[in-house]
Amino acid sequence: MPTIHYPRPHFSSAQAAAFAGELFGIYGTVSELPGERDLNFRLDAEGGSYVLKIANREENRANLELQHAALAHLAQREPALGLQRVVPAPSGETIVTVEDAQGHSHLARVLTFLPGKLWAQSRPHSETLLHSLGEVLGSLDRGLADFDHPAAHRILKWDLVQAGWIGGYLHYLAGEPRRGLVERCLNDFEQRVQPALAGLRHGVIYNDANDHNLLVAGEAVTGAIDFGDLCHTVVVAEPAVAAAYAAMGLRDPLAGICQLVAGYHAAFPLRESELDVLHALICLRLSVSVTNSAFQKTVEPGNEYLTISEQPAWDLLAKLAAVPSGLATYAYRAACGYPAHANSPRLHAWLVGHAAGLGRVVEPELMSAPLIPADWSVSSTELGTPDEMADVAATTARLWQGMRAAGAVAAIGAYNEARPVYRSDAFRQPGNDRDGWRTVHLGLDIFLEPGSAVYAPLDGVVHSFANNDTPYDYGPCIVLEHSVADDQGAIQFFTLYGHLSNESLAGLAKGQAIRRGDRLGDIGNFP
Repeated sequence: MPTIHYPRPHFSSAQAAAFAGELFGIYGTVSELPGERDLNFRLDAEGGSYVLKIANREENRANLELQHAALAHLAQREPALGLQRVVPAPSGETIVTVEDAQGHSHLARVLTFLPGKLWAQSRPHSETLLHSLGEVLGSLDRGLADFDHPAAHRILKWDLVQAGWIGGYLHYLAGEPRRGLVERCLNDFEQRVQPALAGLRHGVIYNDANDHNLLVAGEAVTGAIDFGDLCHTVVVAEPAVAAAYAAMGLRDPLAGICQLVAGYHAAFPLRESELDVLHALICLRLSVSVTNSAFQKTVEPGNEYLTISEQPAWDLLAKLAAVPSGLATYAYRAACGYPAHANSPRLHAWLVGHAAGLGRVVEPELMSAPLIPADWSVSSTELGTPDEMADVAATTARLWQGMRAAGAVAAIGAYNEARPVYRSDAFRQPGNDRDGWRTVHLGLDIFLEPGSAVYAPLDGVVHSFANNDTPYDYGPCIVLEHSVADDQGAIQFFTLYGHLSNESLAGLAKGQAIRRGDRLGDIGNFP
C-alpha cells in the first residue's frame, strides 16, 4: 500500500534563510511556496533566484537522487527544455541534512528557480497552448526513454498502475453519486484496463503535469517544475495525468485533450494500444485526485494546496465519464493521425473486395443513369446569397429544375463537403477558443423524386430509427447494424438512411432483421 499522507516539515522563513546561507552560501530574501509533501521556499539573492526544498522526514534519499539524476540526464538529452538545475553546496553535496525543533532529520537541497506564469494563472488555455503542453511532455519523455534508476521502481500513490489503493478510501467521498462515479471508473480500470497494462510501453515519466507545475509564456509552455512524482510506469500515463489537469474548466474538454495528445504524439509517438486505454486512465487520475483530496481534508484541513483542484476535478470527471469510451478513443486516434476506428481499413478492404455482392440502395440503378452534381459547398454558385440559401424550398426547386434541364434522374451531393448551410443553433458546437458550427456534410446525398424506393444493400438489423426534424438534419431516418467477416474475424459497422418519408418508420422494431434487397422505405419530400 502506498503512503497516502506525507507530514510536511515545520520550518519558518527565517530558519530557511539561515539554512540557505549557512549550508549553500546563498543569502537573500525568502518566501514560502506551496507543496504537497515538501516545504518549499523561494530564495531571491543577488546572483539570481533559487528554490530551497526541505523534504518530509519520511522521504527516502534515493528518491531525491532519482530527481537529480533525471534532471542531469534531461540536460544532456533535451537541453532545450525549461527545467531546473541542481545547485550544490560549497562542500559539493547536493543533498544536506537539517533538523527541526523536535530533533527530526530532514533532507534539504537547492534548485534553480524558473521564472514564468503558472498554468493555473494563465488564461485562456487555447488549442495552441494545449498542443504546446503535449509537445513539451512528449519531448521530456523522449529524453527519459533511455533513463532508468532503482528508485524509480517504487510504491507511489500517484502511479496510475497502483491506483487500486483508492478502493479502500472511497468511504471518504461524500454522497452516493460521487462515490458511485469513482467506483465505476475504478471498476473499469481493474476489469478492462489493468489486464492490458503489461503489454504497453513502460518507462520513467515525469508524472506530475498539474496546473501548478507548468510555466507558461504567451501560448507556449516554457518549463516544468517539481519532479517528485517521477516513477517507472506505463508511458501513456504521462498524457493521461496532464489531460486530467489541462482539461479542467474547458467548455469542450475532449477537443482540448485531443490537442494535447496531438502535441505529445508529434514529439514522442503514442501507440494505438496506448490510445485504447488513455481515456480510462484520464478518468482514473481524476478519481485518484478527488479521493486523495477527500482523505487529506480529514488529516490536514488547513492545507488548501491539498484540495486546490478538487471541485474542478469533480466537474471534469463527470463530463469525461459521460463520454462513451469508444468515441473518446476514436477522437484520440484521429488526433494522432491513425484511422479513427482501428477496423476501418479492414472494412474498406472488405467492401472493395465484395463490391460485386453489394445490393442497390435506390431505384433506378445509378451506375449507368444520367446524373448531375448538387454543389452545396462553400464555393458553390448554385446556393446564391445567404438569404437565398436560407430559403430551402427555393434552393430545392432550383435543384429539381437543373435535373430536369439536364435530363438527369438524380443529383448527387458530395460526402465530406464543407457546406455553409448549417446555420441554426442546433449545429452550434461550444469550443474552447470560440464557438463553431458544423460545416462538413457527413453523408452522400442522392436527390430523387419523393416516393422513390430505398433498399438495404447488405444483411443487417435495425439499430435505431427516429424523425430528426431539426432543419438540415436527417428527418425520418433508419440506422442498420451490419456484421461481416474477414480473416481476422468479425467487423461490425452501421449504415444510415435519412430524409425518408414518415411512412418509412411505420412498423419498424429495434433488432428487426433486414435482408439484402429489402425495401427500407421511400424518399420523402425535401424540405
